[in-house]
Amino acid sequence: MSKEKELENLLKLKKAIINDLRKKGKIIESTNTHKKIELSDKIRKREERVLTVDFSQTEVIRDIDSQDYDAPDFLVIEKLNSYLNNVKDPKRLEFLLGLLKIFEFKFEEALNIFQNYAFDGDSKAAYNYAEALLFFGKYNEALSFISQFTRAYKPDLYTYLSILEILVYFFKGWKKIEKLFNFFKNSTDVFSKVLRVAYLIAKHDFDEAYNEFTKGVVTGKYKNLFDIYLMVINKNLGNIDKAIQTANVLLKRSSEHACSFIHATYIKDYNYNFDLKKLDFCPYARFLMAKRAYSNTDFKSAFSYLEPLLEQNYPSALALAGTIKMFQGEFDVADSYWVKLSELVPFKIVIGVSKKPIKTNVEKLCDDIEEKNKLQTINPGTAKTLNDILGSSTNMGFKLIYPELEFLRLFFGERTCKRMYTRSDES
Repeated sequence: MSKEKELENLLKLKKAIINDLRKKGKIIESTNTHKKIELSDKIRKREERVLTVDFSQTEVIRDIDSQDYDAPDFLVIEKLNSYLNNVKDPKRLEFLLGLLKIFEFKFEEALNIFQNYAFDGDSKAAYNYAEALLFFGKYNEALSFISQFTRAYKPDLYTYLSILEILVYFFKGWKKIEKLFNFFKNSTDVFSKVLRVAYLIAKHDFDEAYNEFTKGVVTGKYKNLFDIYLMVINKNLGNIDKAIQTANVLLKRSSEHACSFIHATYIKDYNYNFDLKKLDFCPYARFLMAKRAYSNTDFKSAFSYLEPLLEQNYPSALALAGTIKMFQGEFDVADSYWVKLSELVPFKIVIGVSKKPIKTNVEKLCDDIEEKNKLQTINPGTAKTLNDILGSSTNMGFKLIYPELEFLRLFFGERTCKRMYTRSDES
């Protein structure tokens, strides 16, 4: 008998045995034999996300942000680890290794790597060193170091970026930030182009912000951040449909990136609800939850959200806290918040007739008013005066105008906030 015939008979015998066992119920049919194994959404996204960072052009976190603003940390760490295997220059290798340690929340190791270069006058190493100190929770040390560095060496872009980061995250007042922006106003680098847009939005100068946006966006850097800024500009210029279109793009493209997600959700959805357990590193998400509670006249919840922000001198928190206390009739307390705010930032209260019917007290705080009067000197008695004016007409509203730090904080982004407000095991 040929081998082919023998094999054919064996297959027939196997088939007959299987059929006999099936009839006797001794074989359980599998309905999953050809079922495709599906990857989880999270794994799929991790596989699909492509990092657009050229590590040969990278020396500080800002370089990574400028190339891929919302790139997830895990992907940066993975690709940077791989890239390090091919770096031959010892200093270059050390620099990137130090940057990797910052991404891994190993700030003490990063400090050890950057220290010598920083104290020898390398401004990029100094930036990394000061930033690692901030992330390590050593604000005073960071401030002392950058002050000494500025006196010992000629300040440049990275020195000023470091100073700005300290001023934004450990806010003591607007005047120093205003003075610092004289440098960024005249600088031609991509960081300064983005910062000029952020600065103008913070000051509510949206027409000029749009002009600066058109100059900065052509660089091709900071794509997602420029999208956030454009969305905010359009909303405040009354181009709501364009703002919502951008919000939809951001939510589809960058739904896992906190900055994109929070700002786009806020502009698109007035019933937003942020999970602060997952977003505990984001002051703006906390403020927006306070704002939402305020709009629902839930002043107790609003204050519980605001309390950590008030300790940080967060201007928006001070503005809203004063408003709440005014409507609760606690005028002295309201004044204390607003006086403190006026000491930190240029602050004025604009009063006018609302273009829309006002049904509740909380709706009196609104942007859509025809300006009638301004209170530019904030002092004890301001809250009572404002409350009386608002009570003189059923449709009288007001808005609080002051620089908003959030739009400068956006420049430093999710990576910085995570490291600034989340302490590693080392600290």
